[in-house]
Amino acid sequence: MHDQERVWTAALVVIGDEILSGRTQDKNVGQLALWLNDHGIRLAEVRIVPDDLVKIGEKVRNLKGHGLEEGVSTRLLVYAGQMIARGVDPVTACEVAIASPITDDTELQRSIREIVTTVI
Repeated sequence: MHDQERVWTAALVVIGDEILSGRTQDKNVGQLALWLNDHGIRLAEVRIVPDDLVKIGEKVRNLKGHGLEEGVSTRLLVYAGQMIARGVDPVTACEVAIASPITDDTELQRSIREIVTTVI
């Protein structure tokens, strides 16, 4: 399959008890879906999970088995969280712990960084 024929897909995990309770309405999914679409990436799935690291890790790990070639491990998510707790800014923590380890493809890394900076 040539790169031109390849269909890139993505999944979003929305994290927050406030979203699940209805106290807060998500405003990021639509914006990110449009951005992904503009960049030729089809949003395949959105999952909303509570503020529970075990559940977050479980949902993210399980995405790989749903047609997504790349996945993020719980270890990487914990590492990003630890860096943020130690004072590393969230964008840098996500870049170091998630964007760089998940793929060697520089274009995909750039796209992940753009998503992180858009959300954070």
